[in-house]
Amino acid sequence: MFQLARDGRMPNVALAGMVGLSETAVRRRLERLLRTNMVHVGAQLDPESVGFAVNVTLNLLVEPGRADDVGERLAREANVRYVALCVGQYDLIIGASFRSNTEMLDFIAGRVQSIPEIRSCRVYPLLTILKRGHEWNPLAPESAKAQPGAQAARRRPKAAKAPEPPPPTPVPASRGRPRRRPAP
Repeated sequence: MFQLARDGRMPNVALAGMVGLSETAVRRRLERLLRTNMVHVGAQLDPESVGFAVNVTLNLLVEPGRADDVGERLAREANVRYVALCVGQYDLIIGASFRSNTEMLDFIAGRVQSIPEIRSCRVYPLLTILKRGHEWNPLAPESAKAQPGAQAARRRPKAAKAPEPPPPTPVPASRGRPRRRPAP
């Protein structure tokens, strides 16, 4: 899968040579992965390279029990890249891309605010996107290198039992009011 994630157009013969399997075995495994929806092979569009330079995240609070309906409605909008149902302060998180701020404002004022089930909408303009979803591959060997301490965490032996704290220091007896022992 690592090789396929790098180049989804790689021929089965080339992939077979890289992983040490026959072309037939690679083809069958790939067919199974596609059939079970474990992997998807396709092109990813970079919004900025085609003029969609304004990227935003919308956090929506909707009427109880209406998140699915509102989410499905917004998912049909051309500018919307993803819709996520969530728990916590908001019910839906929407990712969208636009050609301009004017187009974004028209979408929010004309589409989002026209949905009566939406109680509130917070808009977060994204200044720079440091990593895109299509670059995510947690199984790739490089992902361990990119995360400091990831390999060490896997190889770390079980932690030793914590040492016992030293016994409390005896307090000399004194006359008068009894003294409290210091906390360990």
